[in-house]
Amino acid sequence: MRFHNYKNKYTNNNIIHSFENILAMPVTETFGRSAELNSQYNQIGFPRNSELNSSPNTVIVNAYTKDDGTQVRAHWRSKPEGGIIANQIQNGISIPKYDG
Repeated sequence: MRFHNYKNKYTNNNIIHSFENILAMPVTETFGRSAELNSQYNQIGFPRNSELNSSPNTVIVNAYTKDDGTQVRAHWRSKPEGGIIANQIQNGISIPKYDG
Protein backbone atom coordinates (compact mmCIF):
# COMPACT_ATOMS: atom_id res chain seq x y z
CA MET A 1 0.00 0.00 0.00
CA ARG A 2 3.02 2.27 0.24
CA PHE A 3 2.67 3.54 -3.33
CA HIS A 4 -1.12 3.32 -3.63
CA ASN A 5 -2.43 6.59 -5.09
CA TYR A 6 0.95 8.28 -4.63
CA LYS A 7 0.96 11.83 -5.97
CA ASN A 8 3.99 14.09 -5.62
CA LYS A 9 2.94 17.14 -3.60
CA TYR A 10 5.26 19.42 -5.60
CA THR A 11 4.50 18.32 -9.17
CA ASN A 12 1.03 16.87 -8.55
CA ASN A 13 1.88 13.87 -10.75
CA ASN A 14 2.24 10.17 -9.94
CA ILE A 15 5.81 9.65 -11.23
CA ILE A 16 8.02 7.72 -8.83
CA HIS A 17 11.78 8.16 -9.21
CA SER A 18 13.60 5.02 -8.17
CA PHE A 19 16.97 5.10 -6.46
CA GLU A 20 18.56 3.66 -9.60
CA ASN A 21 16.87 6.19 -11.92
CA ILE A 22 18.07 9.08 -9.77
CA LEU A 23 21.64 7.77 -9.87
CA ALA A 24 21.43 7.60 -13.67
CA MET A 25 20.23 11.22 -14.02
CA PRO A 26 22.71 13.81 -15.21
CA VAL A 27 23.70 16.14 -12.36
CA THR A 28 21.99 19.09 -14.03
CA GLU A 29 18.69 17.17 -14.16
CA THR A 30 19.01 16.13 -10.53
CA PHE A 31 19.48 19.77 -9.49
CA GLY A 32 16.66 20.88 -11.78
CA ARG A 33 14.34 18.36 -10.14
CA SER A 34 15.49 19.02 -6.57
CA ALA A 35 12.11 20.27 -5.30
CA GLU A 36 10.31 17.33 -6.93
CA LEU A 37 12.84 14.83 -5.56
CA ASN A 38 12.73 16.35 -2.06
CA SER A 39 8.95 16.11 -2.07
CA GLN A 40 9.08 12.45 -3.09
CA TYR A 41 11.75 11.68 -0.50
CA ASN A 42 9.61 13.21 2.25
CA GLN A 43 6.56 11.25 1.12
CA ILE A 44 7.84 7.78 0.15
CA GLY A 45 11.62 7.94 0.00
CA PHE A 46 13.58 6.61 -2.97
CA PRO A 47 12.51 2.99 -3.49
CA ARG A 48 14.66 0.52 -5.38
CA ASN A 49 13.55 -0.80 -8.78
CA SER A 50 13.09 -4.25 -7.23
CA GLU A 51 10.61 -2.87 -4.67
CA LEU A 52 8.66 -0.98 -7.35
CA ASN A 53 8.68 -4.02 -9.64
CA SER A 54 7.17 -6.24 -6.95
CA SER A 55 4.51 -3.72 -5.89
CA PRO A 56 0.96 -4.21 -7.22
CA ASN A 57 0.52 -0.43 -6.94
CA THR A 58 3.14 0.63 -9.52
CA VAL A 59 3.72 0.26 -13.24
CA ILE A 60 6.69 0.95 -15.47
CA VAL A 61 6.27 3.46 -18.28
CA ASN A 62 8.60 2.60 -21.15
CA ALA A 63 10.72 5.28 -22.78
CA TYR A 64 9.00 7.12 -25.61
CA THR A 65 9.21 10.22 -27.80
CA LYS A 66 6.55 12.93 -27.60
CA ASP A 67 5.04 14.45 -30.75
CA ASP A 68 7.29 17.50 -30.28
CA GLY A 69 10.41 15.29 -30.32
CA THR A 70 11.03 15.35 -26.56
CA GLN A 71 12.56 12.10 -25.34
CA VAL A 72 10.91 10.72 -22.20
CA ARG A 73 13.01 8.31 -20.18
CA ALA A 74 11.45 5.11 -18.79
CA HIS A 75 10.03 5.69 -15.32
CA TRP A 76 7.75 4.29 -12.65
CA ARG A 77 4.37 5.64 -11.62
CA SER A 78 1.70 4.71 -9.13
CA LYS A 79 -1.50 3.12 -10.35
CA PRO A 80 -4.41 5.51 -9.95
CA GLU A 81 -7.40 4.43 -7.90
CA GLY A 82 -10.14 2.99 -10.06
CA GLY A 83 -7.72 2.10 -12.84
CA ILE A 84 -6.03 4.13 -15.51
CA ILE A 85 -9.08 4.74 -17.71
CA ALA A 86 -11.28 5.86 -14.79
CA ASN A 87 -8.56 8.24 -13.62
CA GLN A 88 -8.10 9.75 -17.09
CA ILE A 89 -11.84 10.30 -17.51
CA GLN A 90 -12.14 11.80 -14.03
CA ASN A 91 -9.30 14.23 -14.73
CA GLY A 92 -10.52 15.16 -18.22
CA ILE A 93 -7.51 13.62 -19.94
CA SER A 94 -8.14 12.39 -23.47
CA ILE A 95 -7.48 8.73 -24.03
CA PRO A 96 -5.36 8.10 -27.14
CA LYS A 97 -6.48 5.48 -29.66
CA TYR A 98 -4.52 2.27 -29.86
CA ASP A 99 -3.25 1.64 -33.37
CA GLY A 100 -1.60 -1.65 -32.46
